[in-house]
Amino acid sequence: MNDPVRGGVESWSGDRATRWVRQAAGIERQLAPVSDRLLAAAAIAPGESVLDIGCGTGPTTREAARAAGAGGRVTGLDLSEDMLAAAAGVATEPGSAPIDWLQADGSAWSPPEPAAYDVVISRFGVMFFSDPLAAFTNFARVTKPGGRLATAVWARRGESEVFEVPLQAALRALDQCGAPYEPPADDDGPYSFHDPASVEQLLTAAGWSSVEQTTHDLTLLFAGGASPQDAAPASLDFGPTRIVAEGADDETKAAIVAEIAEAFATRVDTDGHVALGGRIRVVQARIPDA
Repeated sequence: MNDPVRGGVESWSGDRATRWVRQAAGIERQLAPVSDRLLAAAAIAPGESVLDIGCGTGPTTREAARAAGAGGRVTGLDLSEDMLAAAAGVATEPGSAPIDWLQADGSAWSPPEPAAYDVVISRFGVMFFSDPLAAFTNFARVTKPGGRLATAVWARRGESEVFEVPLQAALRALDQCGAPYEPPADDDGPYSFHDPASVEQLLTAAGWSSVEQTTHDLTLLFAGGASPQDAAPASLDFGPTRIVAEGADDETKAAIVAEIAEAFATRVDTDGHVALGGRIRVVQARIPDA
């Protein structure tokens, strides 16, 4: 349950999007500690307008709407039509801000209304833009003077057990089966914002200021609180493990699942749920006051 963002309209439609939507509740429980850090940093106040980038099925968008209250306004933006359809199908809580769901690519987006938002947030929704500078320039353009950005990004892949434990188990199984694979890079895609200096340079060039970045080491319940036997097959649906296992035959996939279940069995909490470390950074910035 580790694909952090939607990597394109084509890659997040059809069966892949269906799998994500089906497991959305478990994903949300897994990522709840991330949401807590993100929303604490965003400090959304009643009546504020919020833009949620890469909102997916909308869990952080709905939390932002609760914080903004009935007097606020919230927009969830994502590339995936399937994700947004699922998001729109969940009712907002009474007293929450109204939510608009918008399908768009942040890099190519032509915002219809300048300086509309007090806060821009994102939980793992900003690392895949084809043109990051254009995207963050767009987000700066729609943020009011003095408005703020809060986004959660992954550290380098090797710093998070939630990626490394299932991936390394999968690679062992592939080696044992003699199956070919190409290990995914640990510093691009989901992890492309791992370098604080590069992130600060990007945001400054896009018009943001007062950049602050904090690292958080979190314990994440894999699949939202699953046993090793249940979590192992779920790991093939998401993250780098999905990438290396995608072309394997059924026998090889069974070997991968068995190897991951064995690795997960050594990392359970007192309730028998797979619990793995995840290192994130929360990035904050502001638009200069007019």
